[in-house]
Amino acid sequence: MRAAVLRLLLVILLSLQMTGCWDQKVVQDIHYVTALGVDYEQGTYRVYAQLLDFSTVAKQESGKPQQEMPVWIGKGDGATVDLAMNELYDSAQERLSLSHTTVIVLSERAFRQGVTSLLDSVNRFREFRYTPWVYGTKADLQELLTATPLFNLSPLLSLLHEPMDIYQQHSKIPPITMKDFVMRYWSPADTLLVPMLTINRSSWKEGKKAHPLLEIKGALAIHQTKYVGVLTDKEIEGYRWTTNETVRSPLLIRDEKGKVLAVLSVEKLTVRTHVSDQGGKPVLHYRIKARIYVGEKADHISETPLKSLVDRKIAEEVRATFTNGLQRGIDVLGWEGYVYHQQNELWKRTFHQVKSKVREDMLGPIEVDVNLLHSGKLKLR
Repeated sequence: MRAAVLRLLLVILLSLQMTGCWDQKVVQDIHYVTALGVDYEQGTYRVYAQLLDFSTVAKQESGKPQQEMPVWIGKGDGATVDLAMNELYDSAQERLSLSHTTVIVLSERAFRQGVTSLLDSVNRFREFRYTPWVYGTKADLQELLTATPLFNLSPLLSLLHEPMDIYQQHSKIPPITMKDFVMRYWSPADTLLVPMLTINRSSWKEGKKAHPLLEIKGALAIHQTKYVGVLTDKEIEGYRWTTNETVRSPLLIRDEKGKVLAVLSVEKLTVRTHVSDQGGKPVLHYRIKARIYVGEKADHISETPLKSLVDRKIAEEVRATFTNGLQRGIDVLGWEGYVYHQQNELWKRTFHQVKSKVREDMLGPIEVDVNLLHSGKLKLR
């Protein structure tokens, strides 16, 4: 009898040493939010949550799906972003997880109101990372978050979640992560450009049926945490030549009569900036180097004149973007930010103490030097 009791006690003690899985949650029992959309209207924040079925995403490894991937969209309203998210929790049926969120899209109305509430909520929430891409939009958020890519592929393989693939082929406005967004949002000098998402309903069709797809058109500008406006692709045309992030971008060259001479691909940019103090006035200098490839040539033109035209065209686009932005009160090229980071004492005297604004005469010479690497399978002449 005594031996039996000892054996029973031994079994109990060994059982207590065993680890259990009583609180384990399997993947199927958690709803993973892959994208968030934030809108603001009439004193209320509206949050949209995009959910994907990861089991259908995993099946794509065996081949392209025959049916469109299902996308679920949740909607919650509240006086703050956090309260709107809590309304989503009430009807989610299963636990919502933000640990896999890769995108945040904010409407123009939300930017006008200010995104401090969103940043405060994100910074405090442990599940949320600083890696998601950040976009602005004027489009309907629900329609935007339900747009699917070609060939019935997962929305995770769309421009929304993977913007770098398109940017490397056609660089306009660099995609921005939440980390960079937060860092520059609070800067006293930087102008933050956020890519603007739109819905393209005309470029692609599935058979004869139009297939709406996402596209980046223009950018939304923020300075000192304040919304300052939306810029079109034309208004930011010269921005691409002022950043080392540009991978590849097309350039159209015309003659004085407007006739097309060539279409080029500009790649491998190296941009150097220098701020000089000219009588207490900061002046920014650009030195831009790049490689060019001839994609199309409609006239007989030799290498030297072509390079000269490219140098002039790039410099003209940079200066035009700077000047046109100032006319709208927007420092598109982030000129003040360069002064802030390179000549902080000069920035304090010019902008912080005197409250001066960026002027057109503060942009100095723009030196451009391009190198023609090749003209494709055909000779240049």
